[in-house]
Amino acid sequence: MTERKPITLTDGVAAGGSKRSGLEVIQGMIDGGMTSTMATTMDCRVVGAEAGKAVIRAVPNEGFLNLHGTVHGGWAATVLDTALGCAVVTTLDAGQGTATVELSTRFIRPIFPANGPVIATGTVVNRGRRLVVAEGRIVSEKDGKLLAQATGTWAVLESEKT
Repeated sequence: MTERKPITLTDGVAAGGSKRSGLEVIQGMIDGGMTSTMATTMDCRVVGAEAGKAVIRAVPNEGFLNLHGTVHGGWAATVLDTALGCAVVTTLDAGQGTATVELSTRFIRPIFPANGPVIATGTVVNRGRRLVVAEGRIVSEKDGKLLAQATGTWAVLESEKT
């Protein structure tokens, strides 16, 4: 597997200081080997993107188990936040950033490490000037069964540098 360079605040992506569009930033994560430290911790990466949509592949592991022996719901919520957030980023102009305002998650089936990788897809439902609404789902890569779904709202942030 190729070593991926972690995104840092100096890259300007997190602060909305990028001179690239959001879609270019996400494509760069796919093509150029950049990733966030959170994505490394969560063992997930962007594998597909287009305007208003992002696809994440994530691997649940024993490090995320709860007391019941299933992957903690917080892991699934974070993966969904990532997929939906990346979909929102694909709609941003250069110099814009974004932040999650709210996220509502529904857990449909338990996730076990033995089930293997999952695919999380985020899709923008409405892109306003200041707020963006997105929805998404996590499915098993193995059999396509729905595991969790979410809806959320993101704020569009303007860079103070522009």
